[in-house]
This record gives sequence, C-alpha cells and structure tokens, in this order.
Amino acid sequence: MNLAILDDLTLDDIEKVEMIIGRPIDDLLADGELKGKALKAMVFITENKKNPAFTIEDAGKFSFRQGVELLKKTATTPKA
Repeated sequence: MNLAILDDLTLDDIEKVEMIIGRPIDDLLADGELKGKALKAMVFITENKKNPAFTIEDAGKFSFRQGVELLKKTATTPKA
C-alpha cells in the first residue's frame, strides 16, 4: 500500500498515531501491510480531520476493507 497519506500528516497527527499504536510511525507498516491498530489509527486521523466528532471508537467500527479503501482513496485524492 502506498502511504502517501503520511506526507500530509501534521506533527500532532503523527504523535497521535504513535500514541495509539504504541510504536514509532516508522513501524506503521510491517511486512508491507497496515495492521489492526495502525489501520485504526490512520482511519481515525483521516476521518477526524474532516469531522472532529469522529472518535477512535468510530474508527474501530470500520471493516479492514473499508479502512484500506479509505486510505487508498485519501492517498490518491488530488490536493486542493
């Protein structure tokens, strides 16, 4: 998976992801694929930027497929 989405994260976003996954953001990918906690963190950060009421619990309700598709879509959406 192309994680171009990381390029648009603020330092605060990166810190939140690291706090959620309990590891450095460099470890976000293991074996080339996002894993549960990391995917949940990325869904949370992505959706919370659009809707501040979106919670980590909301992110947990996404299926694996929905999370991956969201990140793929976000990474390929042209920036304004």
